[in-house]
Amino acid sequence: MSLSEVYGGLVSAEQIRSANGVDAENPLASGESLSGDELTRIAEEYGVTFGNLEIINGLGQPQIDPGDILAIPLAACSSANLNWYNESLIVPNGPYALTANNCIKCGCRPTDLSLECSPSGIVDKCSHLQCKDSNIFIGERHENHTTSGCNVIACIYRGHLGGKIFRW
Repeated sequence: MSLSEVYGGLVSAEQIRSANGVDAENPLASGESLSGDELTRIAEEYGVTFGNLEIINGLGQPQIDPGDILAIPLAACSSANLNWYNESLIVPNGPYALTANNCIKCGCRPTDLSLECSPSGIVDKCSHLQCKDSNIFIGERHENHTTSGCNVIACIYRGHLGGKIFRW
């Protein structure tokens, strides 16, 4: 049985050769195995540490074998240390989460793994999106540069309760 047949014909022999770098210059003999992937390369690809991959998967060696299944930890942001009202949110790096009756969209900033929230724009009837005594809305920030320094004003989402959105 060919490798293509093992996978139910979902991939062609050519796709398997291409994915594994097998060609006329680098042939693979029948019965020969490809060497396993390196954890260091996988860690780099997914932005995690080699040590975390090794610990999470209980591995004692840097090389894995073809067919091995690995758990890859994803970086995520949490609201746990933000003192939000009546809400706890964890968002993986990449996608976003909707909260406050879909009025607020929060994403995880990849540079420092901090939550960044703004109006979602998908619900028309959202109140309390503008910060008190200012012209800015949740997620916005303004910098005022002067000769004596820089003044930063930001409108930050702080959770929700009973239809009310808290901001600071």
